[in-house]
Amino acid sequence: AGAEKLSEGLKALEGGAGTLAQSVKEYTTAGVGALTEGAKALPAGIEKIQAGTEAAEGAAGTLAEKSGSLQAGLNGISQTLRDAAESAGGNSSVDTSAVTNGAASVQSGADTVSAGLDTASAAIDILSGIDMSQLDEGTQAAISEAIGCISGGVGTAQSGLGSVYSGAEAVQGGAEQITGADNSQIASVLTQAADGIDQAAGGAGAVSSGLETLEGSLGALNEGASKALEGANGLSEGAAALSAKGEELAQGAEQAAEGAKALVVGAKELTDSTEKLSAGAEALKEGFYGEKGLQAGIEMAESASEALVNGASSLKKSGTELKAGAEELKSNDYTLILGAGKLDSATTQLNEGISQIGGATEALQEGASKLSANSGSLKNGAEALEQGTGTLAGGTNTLVSGTNTLASGSSQVQNGIKKLNDGAKELKEGQDKFNKEGVQKLKDTVEDTLDSVLDRLEAIQADDVAYTSFAGKSDSMNGNVKFIIETEPIELPEE
Repeated sequence: AGAEKLSEGLKALEGGAGTLAQSVKEYTTAGVGALTEGAKALPAGIEKIQAGTEAAEGAAGTLAEKSGSLQAGLNGISQTLRDAAESAGGNSSVDTSAVTNGAASVQSGADTVSAGLDTASAAIDILSGIDMSQLDEGTQAAISEAIGCISGGVGTAQSGLGSVYSGAEAVQGGAEQITGADNSQIASVLTQAADGIDQAAGGAGAVSSGLETLEGSLGALNEGASKALEGANGLSEGAAALSAKGEELAQGAEQAAEGAKALVVGAKELTDSTEKLSAGAEALKEGFYGEKGLQAGIEMAESASEALVNGASSLKKSGTELKAGAEELKSNDYTLILGAGKLDSATTQLNEGISQIGGATEALQEGASKLSANSGSLKNGAEALEQGTGTLAGGTNTLVSGTNTLASGSSQVQNGIKKLNDGAKELKEGQDKFNKEGVQKLKDTVEDTLDSVLDRLEAIQADDVAYTSFAGKSDSMNGNVKFIIETEPIELPEE
């Protein structure tokens, strides 16, 4: 029984050690590997997002800076067209429809630019409000949706700039037609309007360049968000693998502990068998050397045999003397009976000693067999237990080191996410400032200016101001009226 339990304990210990070694190997290759890959991918994604955010901020600054040039150009066009309208007066031969249509196109394009930038601003507000500390699939979807809205707003603004370009070209074409008419005053004024159109076109080009830069930064922002999500997923998978392998590691340790317990039980039973063997040896010794043992019986048998021999010799020597021999025989008969009794008693003791020797010999043989069979297993089990204990200690140290590394990496990830969140807030504040100080002001200025210009152009084309005589003429005469208006000199901007 002790040998069987010892063997079972050794097998359980061997199985537990194998499971423990496999779990440690999988923990090192799978769990730690996945955690390492995730930790590498996450900082790269965060850097991409930060780079995209910085590029978007730079583009927003460029838009805010160049919107002033666009506004100045539109103001110059408005003033020039106003002067042209006053100079045209009642000259019905001047066709201003091209100028009117171009101005309307500029107005429509400005509205479209404003709407697109409003959409982008709202999307940036949404992006800034997203919690970047939890980079899961829901966060990725929200980031992608916000980036899509920003991209759509940029596209809308760019299409509006196209309308501004086409409107400016229409205004310039109308100005060239008017310049070709017989009206030197209007031609001179509209020539100056062309310079304003060029200035507005330059501002619109700068705004378009800023929008393209912003659109390019969105790609980096989207790519960074994807890499950050991949890194977060890698961290999650690595943590899950570590958890699973940790459970297997615990199971292997439990199996090793159970094997060690079984080994202890087997060793205890082997010790009990050794004690029984020792007791059998003591019994054998007692049966041989004890007071009633084999040695004492042999000594008593020898003594009785000597007495018997002496009696027989005496009987033989006394044959010549019958009477004396009879008397001596009688006397020796008593001695013979006494010696036979002693011999019988010694024979009984001898049998008892032999029985005790047989029982002790069986116990001794059984104990010796168990000791011989289990001594090798006991030695191997002790060596395996010592080796498994060393392996378990090394794996525990590795696990502690990996846990410390994981804790340090988690702290760095949290710091990076906090910086990312702060950057998104700064981007939102810059976009709000650009919208308030640049886009809205530009929109209001364009609306006010173009409304006034359109009203004056409609007044020029009205029938109420179309007349051909200043003081009156007969119906059979032809005539026309020209007005000369003296104004302050118009100074061109310095090159």
